[in-house]
Amino acid sequence: MSANGRVWSVVFWTKVLMALVVTAALWAQFNLGQFHNAFASWPPGGNATLASRFSTWDVAHYLRLSESGYKAGSKSRAFYPLWPAAIRVATVLAGGRPVLAAMLLTNALSLLAFRMLYRLVERHCGPEVSRDSLIGILAALLLPALGRARAAAQGAQCASDLRQLRQAWTMYSDDSNGQLPCNTDGQDGMGVFTNWVAGTMSRANDATNTHLLIDPSESSLSRYIPSPGIYARH
Repeated sequence: MSANGRVWSVVFWTKVLMALVVTAALWAQFNLGQFHNAFASWPPGGNATLASRFSTWDVAHYLRLSESGYKAGSKSRAFYPLWPAAIRVATVLAGGRPVLAAMLLTNALSLLAFRMLYRLVERHCGPEVSRDSLIGILAALLLPALGRARAAAQGAQCASDLRQLRQAWTMYSDDSNGQLPCNTDGQDGMGVFTNWVAGTMSRANDATNTHLLIDPSESSLSRYIPSPGIYARH
């Protein structure tokens, strides 16, 4: 494979990897509160859909402008008309699907920009510098996407753990005539009871002893949360 072919192979696989990262991020929890409170959302005036995940922030403004144009008092009027006009034209070719049109346009134009950059740097600095520059730019684009995907995955895991904790407290209350598990240290005249979890983080031995979290004689919630991982991740 020629040097030029290797460069475009890097571009292609970087695009594929970014697509996989975006697809993985779709499993993360969507912020519906932010969606409904945003100055512009897509679809306008409706509930969040799969397309809404690809249409946050400025994208929603551009999509709304491409569909209904500029209106007095609209928060979207601060955006320039070239990109909404391009999306409007591409929407016709995409069968009336503006989000798909915008995604196709964005990827096609980014590939064109990469090619123009490669040729420009190659003309002035040679093919090796051009190749390294392009790879560097692609890495700079990819790393933040990977970071956001990791953060999204962590957020989804955190939400799942908190949901299980909430369910454990509810189940304990249902099984205990509406009472909540104890949280006493025996210094209030009530004696020492089995708390919701045992130990204290200020003691080194307790802070690393996961047995205190899952032993029924030490933790009231251990019947409902058999794994210490939920606590360890927080």
